Amino acid sequence: MKEFLRKTITGANVLILLCLSSYCGGKQEDNSALLSLLNSQQSFTTTAIGPAAAMGEGETWENSQGTNIQTISNSQQASGDGSLSDLTVYLIPGGRKVEVKPGEDVSKKVKVQVANFGGTLANGSNPANEGYMVDLILSQDSFVPEGYAPYFPDFKEDVLLGGGRISHTPDLFSGALAFVSEGSNIIPKNVPPGDYNLCARVDAGSKVAESNEQNNTVCIPITVQTSEPLPDLIIPRASIYPSGMKCRAGKPLMYVTAEIKNIGQGPSPKRLDVGLFNVLHVRSERWENGGTQIESIEPGTWGNGVGLESIQPGETVTITLSIGHLNVDSYYMEGKHTFDLRVNRGNWIQESNVQNNEYNKKIIEYTIPEGFCKSHPG
Repeated sequence: MKEFLRKTITGANVLILLCLSSYCGGKQEDNSALLSLLNSQQSFTTTAIGPAAAMGEGETWENSQGTNIQTISNSQQASGDGSLSDLTVYLIPGGRKVEVKPGEDVSKKVKVQVANFGGTLANGSNPANEGYMVDLILSQDSFVPEGYAPYFPDFKEDVLLGGGRISHTPDLFSGALAFVSEGSNIIPKNVPPGDYNLCARVDAGSKVAESNEQNNTVCIPITVQTSEPLPDLIIPRASIYPSGMKCRAGKPLMYVTAEIKNIGQGPSPKRLDVGLFNVLHVRSERWENGGTQIESIEPGTWGNGVGLESIQPGETVTITLSIGHLNVDSYYMEGKHTFDLRVNRGNWIQESNVQNNEYNKKIIEYTIPEGFCKSHPG
C-alpha cells in the first residue's frame, strides 16, 4: 500500500510539472496589466494530490519543451524511515531554454516547487516557526556545498541570488506539493556571460529531520547573456496634498506628486500598459468610541497607477496622480491614510537594481478631518 501511494504521489507530481512546463490548459494570457496596483509579496500555493499514473522509478522524461523531469527511485526511498519527512525541490522553467542577463530577475522565468515524499509533516518557515527554507544559487557546476549559500553583490561561485533565500514556506504534509516564492531573485550584475547552473537547495539549514537528504538539491542549466546598459528608476521626492474638491465617489480626494529619476546607464522602456509608477494604500485608521483605533479601509484596496514614457539616463520626470474618493459612505474616508509609492512594482521592466524602487524618505500620509465630507458633500 505504501509503495502504491508513493507511486501515485510521484506520478501526480510529474503530471503537474509536465503541465506547467508545457503551458497546458490552452492559451496563456498576460495578466500583468491587471497587477498594476499589486505588491510583490511572498506567496505559496499548495497543490492537492489526486490519482495519477506513476512513471517508472529512476527514469528521466523529456517533455515537448525539452524539460527533463526525474522520478524518485526505489533506491532513494529504500533506506528511508517512513516516520520522517523527505523534502525534494524542483525548478520548473517556463520554456525550453532559460536565458538571463546580469542583474535580471529570474523569478519570472523559473518557478520553485517543493514536495514532501516522507511519512510525516515537514514544518515550514515563518516568523512564528523555524522550519525549512529554499536557497537559489548560481553555480558553474552542479555541485553545491552544504549549508546556507553565502550572498555577495558580485558574482562568486555558488553565490546566493539577490533575494534568493525563500524563507516564507508552508508546512508540507506527507505527499504535499507547493510552489514557493519570495519576490525577486536577482542574478549578480557583474557575472560574465556563459553557461551556468541555477540550483535550488531545500532545507539548507537542516531544520527538518529527513529520511533522505540526498535529494534536497536540483540544478538546471541557464545561459547568462551579454549585459546591456539597464535603467535604474528611483523616487527622490514625493508629496501628498488635498484636492480641494467636494466628497463624491470617483472624484479626486487628494493628489500625489512624485519625481521619477533614472540613475541607471540605459533608458527605461516605454510602458503605458501598466502602472509603472503607482500609489497603493497600506493603512487607514480612525479614532472613535472614546479613543478606540479602527481600520476604516481594507489595506491594499485603494490607490492609482500610471504608465511612463521612456526615461533617459540622468533624466527626471514629474508625475501627479489623483487618489479618488471611494464608492463608500463618506464616513469611512475620514481619518489618517498611509500610502506606499513605488516604481516598477510588478517587475515589468528589467533594471540594474530593483531594491531601490520604493519611496522611503518619509511616510506619505494624509488625514481627512472628522466631519469633512459632511461639510463638503458632493
